[in-house]
Amino acid sequence: MIPLNPDRTAFGRHETFPLRFGWLTKGHQAWSENHAVFEQDEATVTLGVGKNMVSAIKYWMLATQIVKHDKTVLHPAELGNKISDEAGWDPYLEDDAALWLLHWLLASNAADATAIFWFFNRFHFGEPNLPVERLMRSDGTLAAPGSVFRLTEECLIAKLEEMIAWLPGQLQLRESAGIHELYRLADIAPLEILQRHYKFNK
Repeated sequence: MIPLNPDRTAFGRHETFPLRFGWLTKGHQAWSENHAVFEQDEATVTLGVGKNMVSAIKYWMLATQIVKHDKTVLHPAELGNKISDEAGWDPYLEDDAALWLLHWLLASNAADATAIFWFFNRFHFGEPNLPVERLMRSDGTLAAPGSVFRLTEECLIAKLEEMIAWLPGQLQLRESAGIHELYRLADIAPLEILQRHYKFNK
């Protein structure tokens, strides 16, 4: 999750091209083989797209956080490698979980996908009435699952209960006088949870 920072925002860097199915896999695998691929004239041949699309693929890789960057230099991202490498968990994005994960990574990236972050986290819900409001509605700085995934309050609570059952001993949802609060009982390693998902769904 990348919080909103007024000094680091990005607009219109997709060269007018929406994210297309297959681009992330194609781009990540080409970049893994040659870290300079996006700066080379042969990139259009390697990726099989036009020049502006090359830039768009690079942008969407950054926006979905499957690679990281330091100014203009791309760096590997552990999650991107785990999913998109040829021997990764789901390089061709056949599991719906991977698409939902990419949706979350995109909508929670306030630095590289500022407009998408604002759309999903600032312009959806009215005033929440649950103390789990931080998960329901963004405060404008960090992304909120309720906003990103368009969840109702009831659906969010149901999803939390499913997650608690799937991760025994790590989370607990408590209710007192109609007020819900989510407690973390142990440290949670996101990559271990994803690895468990792909292990049980192969």
